[in-house]
Parts: sequence; C-alpha cells; structure tokens
Amino acid sequence: TLDNNMKREYTQFYAEKSSAKFHSLRQQDETIQKLRERIFNRRHDLFMEFTKADTNNDGYINEKQWTEGMSKVLILKINWASMVDYLCQKDADGDLCYTQFLDRYQIPVDKKMQSAFQEKGGQRIVAMIVSSSQGLKDAFLLYDKNRDGVISFEEFTDILTQYDLGLTKEQMYDLMR
Repeated sequence: TLDNNMKREYTQFYAEKSSAKFHSLRQQDETIQKLRERIFNRRHDLFMEFTKADTNNDGYINEKQWTEGMSKVLILKINWASMVDYLCQKDADGDLCYTQFLDRYQIPVDKKMQSAFQEKGGQRIVAMIVSSSQGLKDAFLLYDKNRDGVISFEEFTDILTQYDLGLTKEQMYDLMR
C-alpha cells in the first residue's frame, strides 16, 4: 500500500492459532445449527421411524437404532455416533429417550390451547371411530394391525388419514402426544 506521502508501505499479517480455533468452533456451531434445523423440519418422520424401532413401546431406543433412524430419515452421510453427545442425552443404560430428544425441536405452544386442541380432536376422532364399528374394543382390534396391543404412531396416522380429517403431520403428532 501507499502512505500519505506516496511512499510504499508494507503491512504484514500474522495468523494465530486462536483465530483458526475460533473459526473452527464457529463453523462447527453453524453446522450444528443447520443440523438442528433439519431435525426440526423432519421431526415427525423421525418420530415415526423411532417408534418403529421401539419394540418395548417405552420411548427408548439404543444408540444404533437412533443413528440408523437419523441416517435414514435425514439422508445425510454423517457419523451419527459422533454427534449423539451434541444432540441428545443417554440414560444410565446408554439408551436414548427419543421423545425427549424430539421435544427439543418444537415451537412452544400455549399449554391451554394445546390441551383444548387435543381434547376436542380426541373426542371427534373417538366418536368417528366408534360410530364406524361395533364399539371401542372392536375399533381398537381393527386398528391394531400388528396385534401388539398398542396403537403405534404409524397406525394412528393411518386411522386419521382414513377418516380424512384434514390434519397435518404436526397436528397428528400433537394429538398422539
């Protein structure tokens, strides 16, 4: 560069380790933020995938099931095992509570409004299901397709889709919760 008297002036720049480390951490934070946004956008599909893997129907899956579900639904070539500690917590047995994990990726809704929505929606659904069969027990047997004694999220969404209630995946998820 030239100084005020039009003489050449040299400026030297030094790279410091702390600066490189700062940029690396910043890039890592940005990557995790983008990943969280992707999880938020696909959380309902993740819930369905995790409930399929949850053979005990207790809300817990192992790390392998979690990594396989994340990879399948998000379609990202990531070493999910290395990301598990950034994204969720393990219990004492090393299992992951996927409902707790997915609860972090929601838009907060007023509890009274959510409760009213669930109650009204639930009443409407039960009335439609019971009126189309011999009773609640028969309806349960009809919709428990795999006969495991539990209406899974997938079976529940099939019911709601069958009755064409006009609900989004998000609303179905909220009703199931």
